[in-house]
Amino acid sequence: MFSSKAALMFVLGLGMAGATSIPAMAQEERFDPVKMRQRIEARLKESLGVTQEEWKVLQPKIAKLRDAQKLSQIGFVGRGSYLPSTDAAMQGPVAVAVRELQGTVERKDSTPEQIKVKLQALQDARAKADADVVAAEAEVKALLNARQEAVMVSQGLLD
Repeated sequence: MFSSKAALMFVLGLGMAGATSIPAMAQEERFDPVKMRQRIEARLKESLGVTQEEWKVLQPKIAKLRDAQKLSQIGFVGRGSYLPSTDAAMQGPVAVAVRELQGTVERKDSTPEQIKVKLQALQDARAKADADVVAAEAEVKALLNARQEAVMVSQGLLD
């Protein structure tokens, strides 16, 4: 059994031994969102078993669906705040309506009517965003067979 002093020396020794390779590896493998998106799309294309010609038709529909999903999503962040789940959605109608409602609620001099107007605006924005997702899903589903639809559902891309 190792003593805590021996374990610490072992861990420190490993850290020193690998210290020269970590910075080199970090420089070579920097996160590239474009390459990441390309890898994800390539895996999806392979999972769906589509040809390049089919992918040319399907890919824009999937991109439209993903955009609609991003704009419709809001997540709980804490302190009673709701924010969009992605940076792209931060400027979308749902996010704007959430911020406007929060601002109205936080102002102590807001009237119940002002709050109701902002609340209705948020509900309307959410309903439209949800309808946009449903329409985009229908466009994608129209191009898929049952197996392909199951793949997309299992990967969380379709409901």
